[in-house]
Amino acid sequence: RGGVGRGYGRVVRMAGPKVGDKPVEADEAEVVELDPMYGAECPVVITDAVREELLRERTFGELAMERFASTAEDVAMHIDRKYFKRKEDLQKMKLPRLVLLGTGWGAHAMVKIIDNFKYDVSVVSPTNFFLFTPMLASSSVGTVEFRSIIEPIRSSNELIEYYEASAYDIDYENKKVLCESVTLTDDEGQKRKFELPYDYLTIAVGASTNTFGTPGVAENAYFLKDINDARRLRRAIVDCFEKANLPETSEDERKRLLNFVVVGGGPTGCEFAAELRDFLKGDLTRYYPKLIGLVEVQLLQAGDSILLQFDAALQQNAIENFKSSGIQVVTGDSIL
Repeated sequence: RGGVGRGYGRVVRMAGPKVGDKPVEADEAEVVELDPMYGAECPVVITDAVREELLRERTFGELAMERFASTAEDVAMHIDRKYFKRKEDLQKMKLPRLVLLGTGWGAHAMVKIIDNFKYDVSVVSPTNFFLFTPMLASSSVGTVEFRSIIEPIRSSNELIEYYEASAYDIDYENKKVLCESVTLTDDEGQKRKFELPYDYLTIAVGASTNTFGTPGVAENAYFLKDINDARRLRRAIVDCFEKANLPETSEDERKRLLNFVVVGGGPTGCEFAAELRDFLKGDLTRYYPKLIGLVEVQLLQAGDSILLQFDAALQQNAIENFKSSGIQVVTGDSIL
């Protein structure tokens, strides 16, 4: 597909310097390891011709044409699905069933590009939409609405079959996914269970938030992983201001309620801290003018600096911007 060339160099650099346990030179390897985590179980065959194509520099014109061709192909495929192909036509065909677990980034991308006339695609997930997570921090303070950052998974591909359920086990021997409904229960109040046979299985369920075993985090902290987290966070921020605004609330209690601590100096933590400060200055200053002077926003980071994925100049610039906007940045401290 168009645009693949942009990632060729990165794929080659990611390829492990060995095959299984045998060290090899990069220019001699015909089979390289794409991810050391999987070892020789996940080999990628690269011939001399493919290697030459991987390492070839592309001009701007070539990249533009590849991207244009890829976009045109995607548009044509979606128009074909929407106006010329029907799910009833697929049900008459005996196609191998591909079961896809999840509706996140990987699953959504696969749903978009899968050829429904080669596979009978069934998607299983407790969430019936794809969430554009980079805008999650903005939605948690109302900068954008929740409906603006989601896409129903059925809208992504009208020809798939979607089941709102969770997969709790996989029978690899008999090629079955064991699922349970997230909404439907039986007469005894137990979640309805069903089996979904497959010919091919793709697991793209993502990961859960890591609390690093810190006591009390799961019970008391607010996360920013999905849209329900963003809703709870927005409600909690407003609730803190409403409690602090009550006449019987003491000054010390008001300061406690209006002290917001963001743990984690990565992209998500920094983005939310900035969005929160904008929300406080822009909206809540008008509604709670007497309380805004008591508000404190702190960003805690265990490392030596924030945004460690980026270069030092950008890290320092971010710290200075935070300080100038009233956000206290604390580095080198961990939550116990």
